[in-house]
Amino acid sequence: NAPFDNETLTAFGRVGKTFKKIRTSVGGNFNYSKNFQFLGGGVNENRIYNHSYTTSVGTNFTKAPNVNMRYRISFTDQISSNRDTFNTVTHVPSFDFDAYLWNSLTLKSDFSFNEVRQDEKVTNSFTIWNMSLAYRKNSDAKWEYELIGSNLLGTTSRTSVSVNNISRSVSETFILPRFVSIRVRYQL
Repeated sequence: NAPFDNETLTAFGRVGKTFKKIRTSVGGNFNYSKNFQFLGGGVNENRIYNHSYTTSVGTNFTKAPNVNMRYRISFTDQISSNRDTFNTVTHVPSFDFDAYLWNSLTLKSDFSFNEVRQDEKVTNSFTIWNMSLAYRKNSDAKWEYELIGSNLLGTTSRTSVSVNNISRSVSETFILPRFVSIRVRYQL
């Protein structure tokens, strides 16, 4: 019911190509919004630009180890007529590894590094590394034994930043401490 028009534009795309056993992809997202607020008798115009880009390269082998490498970068710019401009850049390189060894062991690992920069300053960075090693005598075996390690680097928390036309918020999620467990499975 405001006398001004709010605007929103969203676009996204992804392209992938496989070269024999190598998979590649590139993608991007874009979001633009313009909103108005009435504060203390004045009008505040908020414009938010979000855009992110992701690229990945991975393998798709049946007998050899598989590796997948990804890199995502995202930008958030908030421009307000009554407040300071707010810029956030997030870098997230990640790496996954999956190998079937000696016809009985499966090794899996995933690693990601996250860095959040606000107005050119690093405000938060954290790394997550998980790994598992599973043993099954053969593909027909009923029993499987698995050793799982979560948060092997002992990261204590991760932070995310969100921006909208009313507020800017930073939320911190606490991560369970380093944890190693043994899992036993029986398949009927």
